[in-house]
Amino acid sequence: MSLIFARIWLGILSLVVLPTRAALIPKFDVWEMWVPHHADSTIVVDHSAWQLLLDRHLSRRDAGINLFDYASVTAEGRESLRAYLDELAAADPRSWRQAEPERVAGLADDSGSIRYDYDWALTPFSALTPGSDTGAWTPMQLRGRRPASYEIVDGGSAPTLRVSADSAASALVHRLEPAVTAPVQLAWRWRIDSHINASDIMTKAGDDFPARVYVTFGRDVRELPFSTRAKMRLAKLLYGQDVPAAALCYVWARDVPEGTIVPNAYSDTVMMVVARSGGETPSDWQQERRNLQADYRAAFGTDAPPVTSVIVAADTDDTGESVLTWFGDFELVPAE
Repeated sequence: MSLIFARIWLGILSLVVLPTRAALIPKFDVWEMWVPHHADSTIVVDHSAWQLLLDRHLSRRDAGINLFDYASVTAEGRESLRAYLDELAAADPRSWRQAEPERVAGLADDSGSIRYDYDWALTPFSALTPGSDTGAWTPMQLRGRRPASYEIVDGGSAPTLRVSADSAASALVHRLEPAVTAPVQLAWRWRIDSHINASDIMTKAGDDFPARVYVTFGRDVRELPFSTRAKMRLAKLLYGQDVPAAALCYVWARDVPEGTIVPNAYSDTVMMVVARSGGETPSDWQQERRNLQADYRAAFGTDAPPVTSVIVAADTDDTGESVLTWFGDFELVPAE
């Protein structure tokens, strides 16, 4: 495949295979040959190879200009893209089930056009290679705190993320650009090696959990009291990271009832939600599914702003304990 041909394919695929930016798709007449479909089909088209290529080599710039670093694509990456294209070329879309617009990417507007107003793709850990970097999941460290260790490891059936925290605190953040405005649920798997004995959801000294999943929201900071904004600025000076104006923090607690929602001991702009509690350790894999808009309303008492990022973490910096945690793939799906 020549370089020019490869660039053409990349441009075409970015428009018609997996939209990654907001786009308004106009009405058009579909050729009759594409009308048939298989209503009972369970075929799932796997775009993870394409998403991984974008995560590693596409940089988003101001004014909506995106740059693709062709020179950084390895032989392994080119072969993965070739296999992906071959798989698409060999498929007959008429054997697939036609998806509802909400399942594809967005909502139909009043004119009948489909509005793609989000990028729901969260890079799956299962699409990464053990020992590789974490792709679009980027490290977020706190000044003055030892960072936890994040590794893509062989999880048996598929690669997973393993987190090791020994008196440590840091996170991986996956930003959503543009932010997700549609009602969604977040689904994921996780398991832990042990509980944190001194964990206490109500105190700063006990603000450690073997597994955390943050979801941040694009709340207007001007809605917050002056005192809260002052604390957020101070926290950034101390730790080198912005404090979100609104976030849900799903945790695996030791002995707090599931469903408990309380403000974080450090910041009331972060609401703690106990998604799972207790259980024998080492645990088996546990599956979670949370309605983000419903949880936001329960926690903050208002409608949810757009979802701006998903963050995973394990932390033991306050208690000085050690934990091992594993995360499987995360998925954003339309709320039922």
